[in-house]
Amino acid sequence: MTRGHSRQKFRASCPPEGYDFVREVAPEPGELLLPKTQASAFFGTPLTTYLVGAGIDSLVVTGCTTSGCVRASVVDACALNFKSIVPSDAVYDRSPTSHAVNLFDIASKYADVMPAWEAIERLRALADDRTRDRPT
Repeated sequence: MTRGHSRQKFRASCPPEGYDFVREVAPEPGELLLPKTQASAFFGTPLTTYLVGAGIDSLVVTGCTTSGCVRASVVDACALNFKSIVPSDAVYDRSPTSHAVNLFDIASKYADVMPAWEAIERLRALADDRTRDRPT
């Protein structure tokens, strides 16, 4: 398979607006962007170095496709000892069956899978706990 064909497959798997950032999560000026050429966000990118350097040990993984890029990134994150959350309503796959099966498998082995609202509640609770634990 040629690189061009692989890229066409990737483009075909995402919604038409797949390369555009949703306004609410668009990068702010100065935020780090790491272009990737493979399914995993970790493969061939300095992502691990940035995360470790910043003291980050947990991730929220979103995007498309659930059976491709999301899954590959979550599997690699698990292998690198990062804890991951996958908001089930913030990932996409061209096939509802593939989407459901992969979410089930990801939840069984690699990450916590839950609706976005629940992930947000968990993250807020963690932030509240950290605020309470800080010395005054």
